[in-house]
Amino acid sequence: MCEQSLVNYCSHKSKEQGDSTITPYLFSMNLLAVALWYLKHYHAERYIAIELNLIRSTVNYIFSEAVDILHSCVYPELISLPADMSNRTTVHGPEEHHKLIVDSTCIAIPQPYDLDQRKAYYHSKSLTNYTFQIQIVCDFSHRLVHISECYHDSVHDITILRELGLLEHTEETVQIIADKGYVGEEYVITPRKKPRRGELTDEDKNFNRDINNTRAAIENINQRLKTYAILGGVCREACDDPHKITKIVHAVSALCNLSLDQHKAYYHSKNPPIYAFKIQIACDFSHRILHVSEFCHGSVHDIKILRESGLLEHTEKTAQIIADKGFVGEEYVTTPRKKPRRGELTDEDNNFNRDINSTRAAIENINQRLKIYANLGGVYSVASQKRYFLIKYIAI
Repeated sequence: MCEQSLVNYCSHKSKEQGDSTITPYLFSMNLLAVALWYLKHYHAERYIAIELNLIRSTVNYIFSEAVDILHSCVYPELISLPADMSNRTTVHGPEEHHKLIVDSTCIAIPQPYDLDQRKAYYHSKSLTNYTFQIQIVCDFSHRLVHISECYHDSVHDITILRELGLLEHTEETVQIIADKGYVGEEYVITPRKKPRRGELTDEDKNFNRDINNTRAAIENINQRLKTYAILGGVCREACDDPHKITKIVHAVSALCNLSLDQHKAYYHSKNPPIYAFKIQIACDFSHRILHVSEFCHGSVHDIKILRESGLLEHTEKTAQIIADKGFVGEEYVTTPRKKPRRGELTDEDNNFNRDINSTRAAIENINQRLKIYANLGGVYSVASQKRYFLIKYIAI
């Protein structure tokens, strides 16, 4: 997404610098690495300059240019409102028309010298009592879809939302979930307030519980943003240049979405490290491995891997495959029978399932045999391109 821009910048600076000490660092990956290092850990520029044997102004310049490139190239690609929000199939919240979640988050800054700025940026809950405020919007896939510019902390949440232009996209079928700071707009759903000298009804409490549970998504995203020390600590950038801080926030938000894409691909809830590759193995009734698939992301469905493996081409009425319920949907793949909705399995179904599961013990035993090799049984760290050949070797 930003490789060509980084290459162009590096080529231009290399011609300018000639044989100076900065030249070894003017490669696109080096430039990006310095910027990411700074965003993630927020070390002082002097420290980075000493580590890289550069002058401090050079580090500042490299960082500024890299953030500009990330902001102009990566942010538009990864942060955008869904095009089909009104579609019924779009991921939604407790109700079908709940499509987005909005919240504000603060970025702590040092105490401003100017008295007027102190009043504008004052925030009693901050580390330094002074903050910028940004507003973030996510969908129900936990992806950031819109980030506001930086505002003074004295600006009200609902004012920022109205200035974002986001309300132009709301309607009966596209509504936004928010906290009580956003009360006052027709299509913004907020928790119900307790009436004066009264109590909430059970219905109101249940409604509020659902809204607050849903808002956990945006709170988690806030925490993901704060894992970048430049936003999670005290931002030392000049408070009189909110546009620069806006670009930094946009760059970090794009990186969070990029990280989410990678995590989703390998996510596997039953695996101890939470992220995993997936392989598919086939054996005969002599307990010999006959086929091993290539490695796939943990999010790829079992039946999809089976279809791509080519094994189904060899199946027929007299040559069928036994599998678990993750492989339901193919004619010659025999799987346990599912319990009917609001019903129970018959004795015949229970006996059939018992036979299938007993037969499947063979493949489960083979799985355990593979896992005695620590490369596969523990957290694997070998480069991904070597994994397929390793599993082939071990299976043999």
